[in-house]
Amino acid sequence: MEERRKIAWVGKSVAFKGELSSAEDMEIHGRVEGAINARNNSVTIGPDADIRADIVSRVAIIRGRVKGQITASEKIHLLETASVEGDLTSPKIEIAEGARLEAQIDMLKQSAA
Repeated sequence: MEERRKIAWVGKSVAFKGELSSAEDMEIHGRVEGAINARNNSVTIGPDADIRADIVSRVAIIRGRVKGQITASEKIHLLETASVEGDLTSPKIEIAEGARLEAQIDMLKQSAA
């Protein structure tokens, strides 16, 4: 039997202030201020999202706007519609053509743990 993967979803009309934590993969399309913690999972920021929060995850996929630190233990993907202002820490970082970035980058493996 095929296992369905759980994803926590934050829709476009949702505005959240505080610490958002998840023990499953998370996809965010709304506005979040504070902190996003999905340490052992992936966080996907949608193209219309407005994030003013620090993000901690295993994998971070950014399509929208983020102002804050992004720490991923495995990889950070900045896609062409991404706009990031803040520091990035991960052993692997992919930046697509068209992505906007104003940040310091730390790719030391031990710092992302």
